[in-house]
Amino acid sequence: MGWAKSKLIKSDNSNLILNINKINLSLGRIDYLKNGYSNREAKSNNYKLGFYNLSENYEGSPYYQNQNINFKKINYILILDCKNYMNNSSVKDGLTGIFYGVCSDNKKVYFKVIEVK
Repeated sequence: MGWAKSKLIKSDNSNLILNINKINLSLGRIDYLKNGYSNREAKSNNYKLGFYNLSENYEGSPYYQNQNINFKKINYILILDCKNYMNNSSVKDGLTGIFYGVCSDNKKVYFKVIEVK
């Protein structure tokens, strides 16, 4: 499980396109979170005790993958365009990505738009 900051590419009445190029892990084996690719510990409030809380955003084990995530907007629902997502070379060639699992199983992913006032 991981988290990523996204860059807004396009947002209008029918589409939302986000770009992500770095994904930070937030859940996994403790040894992996502590070492990761960068061979340094992912800092947390309790990392010296070996405790890693799900609510903390660890940055010690990032992996880089350039991916655009296209959503179709229908009323207040966002539907992930899995066909487009799976054609992204970073996803297809690497056999991985944020939505790789559900999109490779041909499932549909829905999100509800929440307006913040």
